[in-house]
Amino acid sequence: MGITLNIKISIVATAVALTLTGAAQAATNASSMQALQSVMSVDIPNEFWVNDNLWDGVEDYVADINVDGNRTSFTGNPWVAGDEALACDTWAGVLCVNGDITHLEIPFSEMSGDMPQLMAALSPIKSTLLSLNLVGNKNLRGTATGLEELQSLEGLFLDNSGLSGELPDLSGMSNLRYAGLNDNPDLTGIAGGIGGSSLEVLNLNNNVNLYADLTSILETSKNSLKRLNIANSSVSGQIPDYSANTNLQFLVIAGSGVGGELNLPNSGQIAAENVDTAGTGVTAGSGTDGLTITPSIAAVTNVSAAADGANAMLVSWDAVSDAEGYIVAYSNDDGANWQSEMLSDGTTNMTNVSSLAAGTYLVSVTAYLTNDAGVTVESTPTLAANPVVISDAVIDGGGDDADTGTRSSGGGGAAFWLILLPMLGFARRLKLRL
Repeated sequence: MGITLNIKISIVATAVALTLTGAAQAATNASSMQALQSVMSVDIPNEFWVNDNLWDGVEDYVADINVDGNRTSFTGNPWVAGDEALACDTWAGVLCVNGDITHLEIPFSEMSGDMPQLMAALSPIKSTLLSLNLVGNKNLRGTATGLEELQSLEGLFLDNSGLSGELPDLSGMSNLRYAGLNDNPDLTGIAGGIGGSSLEVLNLNNNVNLYADLTSILETSKNSLKRLNIANSSVSGQIPDYSANTNLQFLVIAGSGVGGELNLPNSGQIAAENVDTAGTGVTAGSGTDGLTITPSIAAVTNVSAAADGANAMLVSWDAVSDAEGYIVAYSNDDGANWQSEMLSDGTTNMTNVSSLAAGTYLVSVTAYLTNDAGVTVESTPTLAANPVVISDAVIDGGGDDADTGTRSSGGGGAAFWLILLPMLGFARRLKLRL
């Protein structure tokens, strides 16, 4: 919670804050009052956090969204039903321009209720609302249905809330710059996009049940993004080419399912401590000198397998450069279930698998290595060309069965075994069972 809150404080303090001039302010207008009444029908926010936990720099607001407002602080009075006309001038977390609500900043305000109902409550101010901050309101539960209508948003902060289900398509938010949607373990999908080519901050980290392909979202924002944090989420996709993005300063994607080659405009653009790709499929490209990028490893080639007497088979392959070892997997139910053995010697290129039940087996070999973060990185598994038929006893007959990979005894078998036995002894010494 402490790390998440610090990150949130930093983003809001330096990004969403506006320069507010203290200009004369009209009374809260009818549509804004309607929205506030509807919000309070869900729950009335507790103003204590807004008043007692000012973020550093919140008064400065760095003119990022360029509005002139009536107040210079988020601090204010409690929300009281019937006093909505005073909201723009006095209510905590409510900032307005000419009577129109532009900012609703009520994080950690102990709100409870239905998230879709709250989203619907904001419809009257959908054309004026620039920043929505509901961080830490974990008891606002449900999907964000209706959020897609708030297409004027530039700052969206729903992290560490009770958000669940599928996020609606937010690609219509063409002005969205800051999207904080992290730490929502019940968020499960994304219906479409998140913002467009103006997106600067995208935080989806710690969404362990979020299964979504981010390829399109990341591609759309590849030249505008400054900060990407999708660590420890179940998202997937391909990272785009960032070689034309001179603004990117933070890239933490560890534990996600993204892949691709990371290219940056120049080395040193991102500090090493602001990059973490551990456990992903991302590899180092141009401009990444000095950064620790998850290494890649080539797939194994020329995998072959053959029966090796009763209840055993011999598996061989071409060794892969830089491999620390190999995972030999086999299945006798058409791939529904796999067993595996791990070999910790990256130079070996064969192993004998014994104590197999009779049946027809699929066989695969995967190379692996360990990156600097201690995470095992695996290649794509390579299947043997043919299934292997394993029997409970050696089958008499001459020659080899080319179709099944089953080796028969008799005929030239004796000479074959004289050659093969020393090799098998060497392979057995190398074998390491999981």
